[in-house]
Amino acid sequence: MTQRTSPGKLRRPIWRGWIHLIWFLLSLPAGGLLIAGARGEGAVVAAAVYAGTVSAMFGTSALYHRVSRPPALRRLLQRLDHLMIFVLIAGSATPPYQLAVPARYHGICLVVMWALAAVTATLHVARMQAPERAVGGTYIGLAAVAGLALPLIWIHAGPAAGALAVAGGLLYVAGALAYHYRRPDPAPSVFGYHEVFHALVSAGATCHYAAVFMLVT
Repeated sequence: MTQRTSPGKLRRPIWRGWIHLIWFLLSLPAGGLLIAGARGEGAVVAAAVYAGTVSAMFGTSALYHRVSRPPALRRLLQRLDHLMIFVLIAGSATPPYQLAVPARYHGICLVVMWALAAVTATLHVARMQAPERAVGGTYIGLAAVAGLALPLIWIHAGPAAGALAVAGGLLYVAGALAYHYRRPDPAPSVFGYHEVFHALVSAGATCHYAAVFMLVT
């Protein structure tokens, strides 16, 4: 995609959107392997939900950041790009809540998780111009609820899976901080702070993919 710039306006970094496009393409066969390797009906459903949310997040981000579009479509894609973060958080919590919580409780946990995701996403769309700290607070709040599932992965899939789940969470946090503070910004015209954010999110998703694979297989 050729970037058009007006005099005095900085070009977007060359790598803008490419990382998430690559990870979207990788997520498709990875999702198939995850679902194929899942053992049991519940594990298959959990794997499909997780794989679907990861692919949806990366695909929407790639579409928003890489494809030229008119202003109205750009605004729509921006909303979808932001919404996919809520979807990914809920999707990431689905496998442990589905498979590692006692049967009598996992339905409640899943309903609460996805209901919170729907509510926070709706509030975000209703206030797209809200202060960044308020928006970040909704992400952090939902992620905190999802984070309650991390010990379950450790207990039910072993320390390696648990360590990967924790590492993925820390990488997501590091990415959020890089985005919020616009640092580090190594090469603004090629690979800026936004690309650092995307790289950390991709690394976090990779860790979680491995952890979920250990949980469902």
